[in-house]
Parts: sequence; structure tokens; C-alpha cells
Amino acid sequence: MTAAALILCCAHSTTFAEGDGSPLHDKMEQMGKALHAVTKQLGDSSKKETTLALIAKLRTNAAAARELTPTKVKTIPEKNRAEFMADYKAAMDDLISQIDRLAIAVKENKPEAQQAALKEIGETKQDSHVTYRSKQKEHSTESSPGEKRNGEHSSKEREDD
Repeated sequence: MTAAALILCCAHSTTFAEGDGSPLHDKMEQMGKALHAVTKQLGDSSKKETTLALIAKLRTNAAAARELTPTKVKTIPEKNRAEFMADYKAAMDDLISQIDRLAIAVKENKPEAQQAALKEIGETKQDSHVTYRSKQKEHSTESSPGEKRNGEHSSKEREDD
């Protein structure tokens, strides 16, 4: 599977973080929509300017999400919350750097660098969702039909219960 296909698959899931209506969920959902659109048109030089605008939207929402608090912090022992939040912010900083690398690769018309940046973004998204998303929300993830990742989550969650 190409990095673009992986990102497109991952970006299609509409539940990214917290409960419906939370500010973090809203930012993550906006990021997902922008990433999905970027992935669909990446490599089409006639859409370079719209791709860059979408990447800017992705970055703006990532920067805003960095300043929000995941609801999972409520499940973390008080003594570990500061470390949890520092790690969350560092993960968001990494994501923002990856988004910046994607923008540079698009500006410079470097398809391999674009694919590498997309792959990094997808990996960061998956890793961060495992670490920072409330487990309770994972039970109600929306997905496209046949998306294996959510089915695998359900199996793991049953094993954990």
C-alpha cells in the first residue's frame, strides 16, 4: 500500500479524538478532512495552490489542537498528568513539523518527499491516537465499510475487557 493510500484510508475515519462537539474533536475532524483532501489531490500540479491551502489549514488546526487538552487526561493519575500533557504537546509539535515538511515538498514539487511526509503524518496519527485518545471513544469509532483497523480495535478491546 502506498503512503497516499494509507493516509487516505486513515483519514477517512471521522472520529479522531474526543467526544462529539469537544473543541479537540472539532480540530481533529477538520484536520482529517483537510488531510483527506490533500491526499486525494497530492501530485496533481494543477492543484498545487489548493493543496498548499489545505496543508495550511491542516497546520492551523494542528497548532490549535496542541493547545487543547485530551479528555483522556482525566484518566491519568494526577502525578502523571503534567508528563502526559508534555508528551501530547511534543507529539503535536512533531506533527506540525511533519506538516511543514509536506508543505515544503509540495512547494518544491518533490513527490518522494511528499509521500515520505504523508507516511510520517499517518504514523504519528496512529501512534498518537493509541496514546492520547480516550479508550471509551474508540468503542464508537465511525469508519468506512470494511475498514480493518476498527475491527482490530474491537477485538483488542474485547481482549482487554
